[in-house]
Amino acid sequence: MTTTETVSHVSIWDNVSAGNCLWTAALSSSKAVVNGDTLTFTTLGFALTPLAA
Repeated sequence: MTTTETVSHVSIWDNVSAGNCLWTAALSSSKAVVNGDTLTFTTLGFALTPLAA
C-alpha cells in the first residue's frame, strides 16, 4: 500500500492464498489506514450479514 486506503469491510479466510472465505462483515464506520498502521477492534464494530455466493 503506497497511499491511504479506506477499510469498510473485513473478511476471514482459511488460507493465505487459494483459500475459502469463511465470513465477511461491514464495519459500523470506515477507517482510513496507511502502510504500517495496525487496525485494532476494541469493541464489536461490525455486523455479520449474509452475502450472496
